[in-house]
Amino acid sequence: MINKFNWEENYKNNNLNWLKERTIFLTIHGSHSYGTNIEGSDIDYRGIAIPPKEYFFGVNDRFEQAQQGDPDLTIFDIRKFFILSMDNNPNTLEILFVTPDMYQITTPAFEKIYENRNLFLSKNAKHRLSGYAFSQLKRIDLHRSFLLRPPSHKPIREEFGLPDRYPIPKDQLDAAKASIQKRMDEWNWRELENVEPAIRQVLKDLFQERILEITKWAEDLYEEKLWKCVTNSLGFDSNFIEFLDKERLYKNKKKEWDHYQEWKLNRNPKRALLEEKFGYDLKHGMHLKRLADTCIDLLKTGEYIVKRPNAEELISIRNGAWTYEQLLDWFKGAMLEIEELYKTTKLPEQPNRKKLNNLLIEIVEESF
Repeated sequence: MINKFNWEENYKNNNLNWLKERTIFLTIHGSHSYGTNIEGSDIDYRGIAIPPKEYFFGVNDRFEQAQQGDPDLTIFDIRKFFILSMDNNPNTLEILFVTPDMYQITTPAFEKIYENRNLFLSKNAKHRLSGYAFSQLKRIDLHRSFLLRPPSHKPIREEFGLPDRYPIPKDQLDAAKASIQKRMDEWNWRELENVEPAIRQVLKDLFQERILEITKWAEDLYEEKLWKCVTNSLGFDSNFIEFLDKERLYKNKKKEWDHYQEWKLNRNPKRALLEEKFGYDLKHGMHLKRLADTCIDLLKTGEYIVKRPNAEELISIRNGAWTYEQLLDWFKGAMLEIEELYKTTKLPEQPNRKKLNNLLIEIVEESF
């Protein structure tokens, strides 16, 4: 049994002395809400707050979220919460769909949001949930590479044929890198600021799929090939491109080395033993399956199911029931299923932004 959230014991930021009074919703989040908690699992909290009037109309005060650790607590400004949830960001969207036994604080203002929670849902949830699942796989593969092929030493510039000192003025080098990054962003659809985030994500995914289909590149070569195409398109001298490429490879290796050192330093000892025994991070594997399962259920039924009906299976994966190869095979099949379900799902293309915007205005006005 979890005790109710106690502000005096658990909240440690005295700068926002209005937060307790103006928090309209607080819930337990994470493993307890998924049903995957085990003995010793931390309790995470997420919530929504409406800041005082001066945060809306003044220029001296700003608030997006309050965040702390021990206990893990994040309370979102109601506007940020609406924006992220309309984009179907799982970090905020799923707190609308936790089971009521997780609630710590609820108010009439939140009940209005709850009654309209399905208005937030759209087909963009497919991109968000599957994207989060892919990020878990990338972490698994990166950490697995650390286990199987750990970096042997800190890279140095000479290994990449680079001199100790830049042979090119730093401002010229920085300008070239900025030009490359700008073009990369354009080709990755990141600069379509006037396009809805959901549509931008769909365009980006379709673009990448077509590029891979036409070129027959492997997906893990996409960024590298794109970089080379971009540098050539900008008309740089071939020697300069060669130098930039060496710089890029050196920076990537240095980043990998730094990540490896951080990973070794901050690993949870019990989790590290399991990772070494089974060859991959089991907790990331569990979350990968949870996210993909949630996505499949949502596309099939239109319901966002946070408390997982297969929680026991997920816990078993965390305890080593699946090999890395089993997880990978399952995920490949799940992604094919998700793509097919996306074609037939009854979820709307976009959330009902007009109604949600009016709802937000109504709730904020009433709070004042």
